Amino acid sequence: MVEVKRITSTAEITQGEKYVLVQYGDKKLDSRHSRGHTLTIESRHKPDALKQVEFHTAIDGAKRLAKDEGIKTVYVLDHPDSD
Repeated sequence: MVEVKRITSTAEITQGEKYVLVQYGDKKLDSRHSRGHTLTIESRHKPDALKQVEFHTAIDGAKRLAKDEGIKTVYVLDHPDSD
């Protein structure tokens, strides 16, 4: 089972752990890296309700991706203005 953890900083991600990260950013992006994936949801110029729907959809997708790749944790950096 995939665990979803809400974080306030990427520094909270355990060193060396494989993970999927969902975060807000300037543009939509799905990037693969040596420790897993980062899904970025565009947050600019969108109503809050739409941002929330897209973000929750991305979390669901991240959970499926993590399960398919044997990754145990999805981290959610859920503050629209966080880096």
